[in-house]
Amino acid sequence: MLAFGSIGMGLHQKTIQALHSILDFGYSPEEAAGAPAFGSPEFTSTGLTERTSIVESRFDPEVVAAANAMGANLYEDDVLQGGWSGAMIDPDTGKRSGGVSMVWALTPANDSRPVGY
Repeated sequence: MLAFGSIGMGLHQKTIQALHSILDFGYSPEEAAGAPAFGSPEFTSTGLTERTSIVESRFDPEVVAAANAMGANLYEDDVLQGGWSGAMIDPDTGKRSGGVSMVWALTPANDSRPVGY
């Protein structure tokens, strides 16, 4: 069983990426929360651009440069990141695990934490 929530500018992207990491790659909530995330397409006052943000500044710069050389047009923008928090109970073992994304974990005013009883 998995329960999770997300908030912020990048909430939809972080939610889908965390869920994908858990369901398709077997990540724990902590691993999924800690994985670097793509942000959203850039939207300015003149409309949608061709750029896509990457957040949390944790992608290897060489990977970003190589992706951009292939036409990806990525740029770093931590303002657009969304926070994600999740808790999971393994149905076979009953083991409880949880995770919270980096942006929330490093924000002193944030009280989002996965807790299991």
